[in-house]
Amino acid sequence: MFNKHELLVHYRYSGIGVIVWSYEFVFYILDILAIPELFQTIIDFIHWKNRPLNHEEKNIIKSVFNDSINLNTISLDLYKHYFSDVAMAFVGFNTIFFNRKITGELLIHEASHCWQYQRFGSVYIIRALLAQNSNPGYNYGGVHSLENIVMSRQIKRINYEQQAEIITDYYSLSNTKFADPGEIKIYKNYLNLLKIPQIIINK
Repeated sequence: MFNKHELLVHYRYSGIGVIVWSYEFVFYILDILAIPELFQTIIDFIHWKNRPLNHEEKNIIKSVFNDSINLNTISLDLYKHYFSDVAMAFVGFNTIFFNRKITGELLIHEASHCWQYQRFGSVYIIRALLAQNSNPGYNYGGVHSLENIVMSRQIKRINYEQQAEIITDYYSLSNTKFADPGEIKIYKNYLNLLKIPQIIINK
């Protein structure tokens, strides 16, 4: 598990630390009261067309997350009648909502948020929303910036959307025929820091 400092918002939001902590505290209380589980039950009841992951989707997610994520709790909800003019996908606890055909990359990105929920609780919601509205947003700076982060082990510099993008880029790179093995190694080392076990890397 992360040390106590890693349980804070990974990206430092200058000047609003107390406000962020206050929001996070509310979500921790909700987790203690099992409110997210109640909402998940309501989602499953209202959206009765939710379906579990199929074999192919499980294999895609497992190729990255191995056994660090509970695939049996994740469901998919196609809401094609809403926002049909734009492609959209988002996560509500363990449910992935989408309105178009879901690609492997999109599935991995959204599964990353499911992993965050399973790992940290519903606080992932506020952290992801803050990440979306931060200056870096989804941009983590590419493989060279990631290499510096891995070498310094400063993973708290990465916000939750950057984290999901890194994991998605690792999946894409791993499925590229002529990918640079050195770059794949950097991504694998990052995932190992997140306690998502990958092949042991010899330094």
